[in-house]
Amino acid sequence: MKYKMGGLGQKNLLENPIWMLGKEYTRLEEFIKRFRGVIWCSYRRNFPRILGKVKGINEIYTNDTGWGCMVRATQMMFAEVLQRNLRCRFKDFVALQDAIISSLIDGEDVHELAPYSIHSICHYLYESLNTKPGQWFKASQILLSVEAMHNKFRKVLAEDLEVAVFLEGTIYLDQILDKVCPEPKNEFEDISLKDYEISVEECKKDPQSNEGLDTENKTLNAAEEADDAISDTSST
Repeated sequence: MKYKMGGLGQKNLLENPIWMLGKEYTRLEEFIKRFRGVIWCSYRRNFPRILGKVKGINEIYTNDTGWGCMVRATQMMFAEVLQRNLRCRFKDFVALQDAIISSLIDGEDVHELAPYSIHSICHYLYESLNTKPGQWFKASQILLSVEAMHNKFRKVLAEDLEVAVFLEGTIYLDQILDKVCPEPKNEFEDISLKDYEISVEECKKDPQSNEGLDTENKTLNAAEEADDAISDTSST
């Protein structure tokens, strides 16, 4: 940021507006209110040991200083996504933030309660990519881990939220729309066609079924002939 909070005034914003999270701010009160509503995630220390119960891990990771920047940046971005997605469900803004922070909180054996914690992310990366903590993670690795943890534990907080990861560096609108608005499937049409095909195959294999169909067809033909005769008589 260009200004320290203590030296930021209305005059500064009028001369040099501040952009934050895609919005321009020219009113000091509005900016400070929004600024204070952002969930910030940064390095921490003295949290429960990461991968502490995994056999073969001798290193002790109880802080992420120097290597957890990508994890924390992703957590902050996803926390903002959760705030925008869930704000209508919570009447109390503090309760909303508490619920989101609980899903991010550090701690061992809290995958279901805190699916987006650094412990959950590191556990997924170790199991899926054999990548240990203590090194700089790629953005793609963290994003894929957040997507996987969300798909696994989406009922914890945001069940209807979909996560789309683009690894090529380009965001494709059609793929986002496929996630948000999937094409409806006509299940009734599929079931009817399938049942029809099965019935035809059964009739071919079962002579008695063919006889039944022949009898039914003869009955229908006779009924049609009777209707024609009645129509001729009426016209006469």
